[in-house]
Amino acid sequence: MSMRASVAAAVPRVLLFPSGVVSGHPISSESVSSHVVFATTPTLSLVLVDRRSRPALLVPAVPLPDRISLDARTRTQAIGGLTVGSSPVLPVFER
Repeated sequence: MSMRASVAAAVPRVLLFPSGVVSGHPISSESVSSHVVFATTPTLSLVLVDRRSRPALLVPAVPLPDRISLDARTRTQAIGGLTVGSSPVLPVFER
């Protein structure tokens, strides 16, 4: 389930922001934060599978302010990474 969610998060990120290079560091400044996207997707997938792992939701909370404080991303790009990372998880979640 986590792999499908990760692929589901990667596809819109690549389609919406095709200028990103493989390392996740974009060529243009319009891209969302890949660090936040790929920290959010597997963590949210894990929490949906096993509710006892809710403390793991703190994992995406680390790169979110970190990217902003390092001036690597704007606030909008970091929040966009959180949105792109979390939006595909629920549709592929199976109970």
